Amino acid sequence: MPAARTVFYRYVSANYFQALGIPLVAGRSFMEHGGAPEAVAILSESAAEELWPGKNALGRTLTLDGRRQFHAAGELIPSGAAYQVVAVAQDTRGLLLGEEDTRSVYLPLPRERMDEQPLLVRSNADPKKLIAALNQEVQGVDSNLVVYSETLEGLLTSTPTFVISRLSALFASIIGMLGLFLALIGIYGSVSYAVVRRTREVGIRMALGAQRTKSYGSFYGTTDARCLSD
Repeated sequence: MPAARTVFYRYVSANYFQALGIPLVAGRSFMEHGGAPEAVAILSESAAEELWPGKNALGRTLTLDGRRQFHAAGELIPSGAAYQVVAVAQDTRGLLLGEEDTRSVYLPLPRERMDEQPLLVRSNADPKKLIAALNQEVQGVDSNLVVYSETLEGLLTSTPTFVISRLSALFASIIGMLGLFLALIGIYGSVSYAVVRRTREVGIRMALGAQRTKSYGSFYGTTDARCLSD
C-alpha cells in the first residue's frame, strides 16, 4: 500500500494559472466544458517531488481524502476520489513560514460552485482604478449587489500568518532595541565609574605635587645580536 503524504489542495478554474501567471512546467491545463469536471489534478513541482521523487508525475494516479481534516460546513473537499496527474506547475510562494503549503495539488472547480469563489482579474493598469471600474460595472448590473475588491498583495498582508509574522518581527525589534539601550547604559555606567575613581586618584597626586609629563611612544623590533669575546 503506498505511503500517505500531506499536501495542500485547492480548487481552481481552467484559466487560473494564466490569470496568476503560473507557468506549467509540463502537461496541460484543465479543460473547460459544461459537464462534470475531469477527474484530473495538477501538481506543483514540490508536490510532485514529494509524491514521486526523481520520477515523472505525468499520467500517474493519486487519491486525495481530506475528510479527516477540519472544514467548514458545505466546503468542497476531496473525499477519497482518484485523480490522474495531467500537468506539473511551477512552485508559488506559500503563506506558511515553513513553506509547507508550496506542495500544492490543484483540482478543477465545478462550474456550479464558481459563485462561491472570488473572481480573479489580471491587469497591467492601476489596481485602484481597475477596482473602481469593476465596482461600477457590478452596480450597473444589480445595484443591490455588494462587492468587496482587494489586490492580492492586500489579501496576503491581511492573512493571519502574515500578521503574526509581522507582529513577531516587531516584538523582536523592540526587544533588540531594549537590549541595545540597556547595553549602552551599562557601558556608560562602567566608564563613568572608572572616571570617578581615577579623578580622585589624580586629585591626590596633584595635591602631593605631581606634575604633568609628556609620554613618548616606544618602538619595538627585532635585530641580530652577536656576542664578542676577547
